[in-house]
Amino acid sequence: RSIEAADWDYTGILGGLCKSAQNFGVWIGVCKDGRFACLADSCLHDDDDNRVSVVYKASHGPCSLPVAYLEGKHTPESFAEWIETGMAFENFPRDDPDPRELTYTYELIVGDLSTSTVFHISKPVASERVIHTRRVPFGVHTLSLSGLDNITSLKVINLLLNLSVLL
Repeated sequence: RSIEAADWDYTGILGGLCKSAQNFGVWIGVCKDGRFACLADSCLHDDDDNRVSVVYKASHGPCSLPVAYLEGKHTPESFAEWIETGMAFENFPRDDPDPRELTYTYELIVGDLSTSTVFHISKPVASERVIHTRRVPFGVHTLSLSGLDNITSLKVINLLLNLSVLL
């Protein structure tokens, strides 16, 4: 497993990346104002240029959605709606493909601690343009390419149970 140290970028996002053969990649970003995003992605960050910040890597190419949320002014709900309806892609950079067109899957969580609001954005089928969104209820959750709270392994079950006991 390759884990890159979290670092701050010039826009005020603290980001970290974990790549493994099992989950392809998880990127987590947090802002000082309490906004956060977590992306599990089937194509996350192929390049290994360690000179480039973790946040920069996440903000370019098809995996730029979490950084777009963190740098923007959307609420979690309006961002989820913006993605689901395709409005986000009218102004997407020309060199970045519309995430609805990509032949990969992703699971994205966007949230705001100041409003206690979290939304799940999912493109579960690689060959389809459909993107699903839903509000995430308060509690302990897991995120993987299998989706939100889709418990697929004993390791995930143990993690969920242990976190629930601690909280």
